[in-house]
Amino acid sequence: MTKSNVQIDLTPAGRRVRFSQKLIETLTRSAAGGLVEELKVDHGRNFPVEVGPTTPYSLKGVQYAAHRSVTYKMGETKAIHGWVYGFQEPYQIFIIYMVLEKEGVDDLNDITKVLDSFEITSKK
Repeated sequence: MTKSNVQIDLTPAGRRVRFSQKLIETLTRSAAGGLVEELKVDHGRNFPVEVGPTTPYSLKGVQYAAHRSVTYKMGETKAIHGWVYGFQEPYQIFIIYMVLEKEGVDDLNDITKVLDSFEITSKK
């Protein structure tokens, strides 16, 4: 049994909103920062958290996208939270995943397969 999950939200972007790769990366970076602060408030300032870099991310049919992840341990379980934010007119794309790694379980690989298969197609 797994407790890992992935959530994908497509939200209409405002008509006047302008996105760029830089803006998408800034939004992605801030999401990770919020989780790190929350973990340190809940578990103490010295709670060990590994924050990955914010990087451009390739999603099929998506003009701008970025990824970032945070890794930490809760007891014997390694937790990985990741964010992929993107924009393809007319949608903002929010993909949030959490993987709870246990020996012999490869949920991160399965979530990567889901992300690799994700595609936005035009109705035109």
